[in-house]
Amino acid sequence: VRFGLPTWNRRALALIIAVITAWQVSRCFGLALSVWIFGFFLGSSLRFLRTAKTLSDEAAGLKATVFGTIVDILTNSMTVRLFGGKLFEESQLEKRFQATLNAEQKRDKFFMLLYFFLGFSFIIFQILCLWWLVWGVKSGLYTVGDFSLIMALNLSVLECVWRVSLDICEFAESLG
Repeated sequence: VRFGLPTWNRRALALIIAVITAWQVSRCFGLALSVWIFGFFLGSSLRFLRTAKTLSDEAAGLKATVFGTIVDILTNSMTVRLFGGKLFEESQLEKRFQATLNAEQKRDKFFMLLYFFLGFSFIIFQILCLWWLVWGVKSGLYTVGDFSLIMALNLSVLECVWRVSLDICEFAESLG
């Protein structure tokens, strides 16, 4: 038995604590992290959730028709043998397999592009943080501890966000 907050709440709390911690080092880091989490990650995830749900619904529906066709073929196997409809049954099954494959590839391509966009935006964010940190350490504004804290925080946020994106993908798949 697990006690405590549900997974979504724990991850949301971890992200809020990360923003507050980054804000304690510098408002620039806190603001940049907030913009990336809430603007890029959550914004694009929520923006494209409807598309993900539609693509997942389509793929799941087509997969169900394939299973239905297989069940029909298995239950009607004697009739198919008697009346020679084997080629017809095979062609119907092949069409449904192909439609299902196309729908799943379209869904997977969508998620791949979404993950690419989110990953690329994180790289830009990380480069910006590195630039601020190097500039801040050179000018004496930040310490080496601040540098390591922000870098570790960014990696923790990335891991947390990755898990949230997997949860979103799983959620869209379960809806479909």
